[in-house]
Amino acid sequence: MRLIRVSLENWRGVANREVAFDEHVTLIEGPNEIGKSTIIEAIRMLFRVPDSSSQKIVKAVQPAGQDTGSRVEAEVRAGDYHFVYEKTYNKNKQTTLNILSPKKEQLTSREAHDRVEAIMAESVDMTLWDALLVSQGKEIAQASLNDSESLSNALDEAVGTAAAGSEDAGLVVSVRKEYERYFTPRSGKEKFLALESEREEALRAVEAARAVMAAVEDDTQKHDRCKAEVLRLKKELPALRQKVQEHEQKWQFVSSLQDQVKAAETAHDSAKRILQAAIDVHDRRAALRSDIADSESRLRQVNARREPLEQSEKELALSVQEAQREAEDCRSTLKAAKAALRLASDDEAWLRKSDELRRTLRNIAELEEIASRKTAFRDAIGSIRVDEPGLERLRTAEKKRDIALSQRDTATTKVVVQAEQSLKLLIDGHDEPLAQDGFFEQKVTSDLELRIPGVASFRITPSRSVSELQEELAEAERLVADLLESLAAGSLADAVAKNERRLEAQRELAILDEREKAVSQQSGLEELRNRAKLCRQCCDAYVQVRGKDPALPEDLQAASARVELSRKTAEQAERDFESAQHRATELQHQSSAVNSDLRVLREEIKGLQSAADDKRARLEAERTMESDESACSRKDQEMANVEQLQAKLAALSSNLADAAPDKAQSLLANAKAAQERAGRGLQEEEQKLAVLQDRLTMAQADGRFEKLETAEARLAEIEAELASTRRRAAAVNLLWSTLSSHRDAARQAYVRPLKQAIEELAAIVFGHGCEVEIGDDWNLLSRSLDGATIPFEDLSIGAQEQLGIIARLAAAQIISTAGGVPLIIDDALGFSDPARLESMGAAIASVGRRCQIILITCTPGRFTYVGSAVTVKL
Repeated sequence: MRLIRVSLENWRGVANREVAFDEHVTLIEGPNEIGKSTIIEAIRMLFRVPDSSSQKIVKAVQPAGQDTGSRVEAEVRAGDYHFVYEKTYNKNKQTTLNILSPKKEQLTSREAHDRVEAIMAESVDMTLWDALLVSQGKEIAQASLNDSESLSNALDEAVGTAAAGSEDAGLVVSVRKEYERYFTPRSGKEKFLALESEREEALRAVEAARAVMAAVEDDTQKHDRCKAEVLRLKKELPALRQKVQEHEQKWQFVSSLQDQVKAAETAHDSAKRILQAAIDVHDRRAALRSDIADSESRLRQVNARREPLEQSEKELALSVQEAQREAEDCRSTLKAAKAALRLASDDEAWLRKSDELRRTLRNIAELEEIASRKTAFRDAIGSIRVDEPGLERLRTAEKKRDIALSQRDTATTKVVVQAEQSLKLLIDGHDEPLAQDGFFEQKVTSDLELRIPGVASFRITPSRSVSELQEELAEAERLVADLLESLAAGSLADAVAKNERRLEAQRELAILDEREKAVSQQSGLEELRNRAKLCRQCCDAYVQVRGKDPALPEDLQAASARVELSRKTAEQAERDFESAQHRATELQHQSSAVNSDLRVLREEIKGLQSAADDKRARLEAERTMESDESACSRKDQEMANVEQLQAKLAALSSNLADAAPDKAQSLLANAKAAQERAGRGLQEEEQKLAVLQDRLTMAQADGRFEKLETAEARLAEIEAELASTRRRAAAVNLLWSTLSSHRDAARQAYVRPLKQAIEELAAIVFGHGCEVEIGDDWNLLSRSLDGATIPFEDLSIGAQEQLGIIARLAAAQIISTAGGVPLIIDDALGFSDPARLESMGAAIASVGRRCQIILITCTPGRFTYVGSAVTVKL
């Protein structure tokens, strides 16, 4: 297969482009995003995707924001066919095919697409074409060469098996076709799953029919069991009713005993409550007597603690008054010391403010001088119109003028006239007398008329190139004049001098700016003036309000010393005040604590006295209602009554326990439940019996046995057909496995010519002695060089990329005699150094003599060493 040309319209960012491919090596160069890889994308879509497709890749090729069709056309040679194939996607979809040879044909639409697919299947190994393609932006992986039938055939010839190849291939094809009747080609899955499904369906039908028959038999058995159960339940019901009556009589006796026990329990509980009330009265009076005695004892103890606290309270009150007087004296001393410290600090601040006023006034004067100088420099800069870009343009114009003048002078014709006698010349109408042996010389840059009156006239016309050079010179001189005028300079030297003066002024300005920043410290002149004004006002105001005593310090040092002395005095006074205040506070706390303890103690005495009086009143009130002897006698009587009721309750409880109430209740409940369950069971069984009788009657007339026989016959027929198919499939599978194993064994011999072809090209790139190891899948396993063997995966990215391309070159070279396929390499060898680029270029050029190779790159010079390449620049 050979690509002759391809053209695109409205394909992604490509509006219109046509590329012609050389028969051998074509190098397509162009910057990024100009659409180099788009060409390959369009070719692949042309042969793979119908124009009716709505896949994402089809929609993606339509230019953004344009409602237009994307067209691709290619002229191709494939085997005996030479054709032009065109498709338009997205809008105005169409496909056209023009076959030029061996027989002219013109087809459109799906018919054209199917015809090209048939031509490519007949003439081109598409699997190999895909395997050899190196796409942009992808790591150079190893090519899947072992799936290529054309490469296998070429390797067959290389190892000498071509003689029997046609017959063997025919046998393999026949066996494969038969194999593919029963199995899928890649996964080996069985294709006669329909028979399996029919068998499963027939089996389910037989099982369903058998289940129906089994259901009839089950219904018959259920009918017999149900009938027997009805008879049994009818027989048991009278005995169950008799049992219920017996247990109801026993339960009535037990219920009477339970009522008697409950009445005895109620009387016993009431007596216990009365007894407890009598006990509570007796115990409460005893507790009151004990509490009264405890309260009187505690009153005596508390009164003993009160007198010392009252004495301590008086002493602490006197100490607190003395400490407070001492703290107040210290407070007055501290106030005077702080006033002296404030005055000293204010004097120090006044002196600092005075110094600040003097510094600010100096800075204002310096800033005013800087401002004046900056104005002078800015005026100087403003008067100079020369700047660096203008000066550079002037230099460039001067250089161009000098070059134009030199070129004009070099190409200009020179006219020389030597007078052999005195004569008079007319040069463009102007007199030019010449004495004998005199000379006239002039360069001719435009038409020149020279006359010797009465003798001859001459017109000298310079060549066209001299005239053009003169125009270029004039244009250059005009440009120089315009630039000098715009820069207000008389010459280039004058402009340079003015630019230097401008730069010097700018440097001085920068220095003044830095000085201004240092002096102003980010403050403007007006701000400094305001600051000076405020400082003066503050200083004057302080002098006016400050008293005369003590006198102002002589300088800042004396003021600082006075501040330090005043601070120490104030600190000592503050320490004395804090100490006195702390002592007063401590004494106050002690006094408060004693006062608090005394108040609590007095409240405690009052509470204890009140509680004791209350308890005495309660005790006397109770004795008024009932004496202590009466309460004690009543408690003993109630206790005897409780014991008598408890004995009666014990006797009744014993009788109830002997009657076993739980058992009697359970037996009665169970007897009733058994009777009810038997009644419900009889009703349910009679209903089931009626339903089963109806189902058995219906089953006798619906032909279920005949349906079972039909389903079993159908199952036997399908199982026989399936067994036959499996035997044939097993035979074909065995034959195909045998052929495949022998063919795979033969394919292992293919590695030698492929290995030899790769090593020949690798020798160009890596040097002689380079060897490769190839696996059964025809992938590279390792590279040996200079005695060192390195697995392919451990090689550098550059070496892997180079070997990947070399393997593709070798495969393309091997199948080139059978028509081959174009080898397309898009944006490769980015990891190769210059030396490897040169050797890889030689290898590509070597294979390109027998194959069509298309190289695509955005890096000019990457494929410089592919000497035979025809370059197409985009």
